[in-house]
Amino acid sequence: MLSEDGGQQIKLAKLARLPRLYRLIRILRMIKMLRIFRKSSQFKEWINTLNISVGLIRMVNVLISMFFLVHLMACFWYMAASLEEDINNTWVGGKGLVDEKPGYKYWNAFYWAFQTVTTVGYGDFSISTTTEYILALIWMVIGVNFYSFTIGNVSSIIAAMDAKASLLTSKIQTLNDYSAKYKLPQ
Repeated sequence: MLSEDGGQQIKLAKLARLPRLYRLIRILRMIKMLRIFRKSSQFKEWINTLNISVGLIRMVNVLISMFFLVHLMACFWYMAASLEEDINNTWVGGKGLVDEKPGYKYWNAFYWAFQTVTTVGYGDFSISTTTEYILALIWMVIGVNFYSFTIGNVSSIIAAMDAKASLLTSKIQTLNDYSAKYKLPQ
């Protein structure tokens, strides 16, 4: 049974986590800013003046989205470990990163998020808390769907490129047939 003093220490520890939750809210506001940027008419005009193919724009959007989601999940992954009572019982402790710099911990979390979303999963991260299990399951589902979405996008881009090439070949063949029929000079 906890003493009254021990219960207040736990409440104070939970209050100390509030700044981390504020950072989470700021991250979610950043998503809204990205949507506003994407719908900007000036941004669309700039893309149109560069004369970039629609397929390339779609692929760049997919890559940017993927890296943003991986970054976001890496932040959540590290935040889940830092909110635990004993950080030594999390993936941070399991990898021996408790005393490392925050940047190094972030890159490890980024590595985990990237290998999970790409369905590689080397197994070098051990999950030990319920929060980590839940986050990993959610991220795996997102990863499979994102991977499928990416493959579908690449397939449709290649199909569109093949359709354009086929149409061009057909038009050239029609012109060659017309040229041969009316004996036009080459």
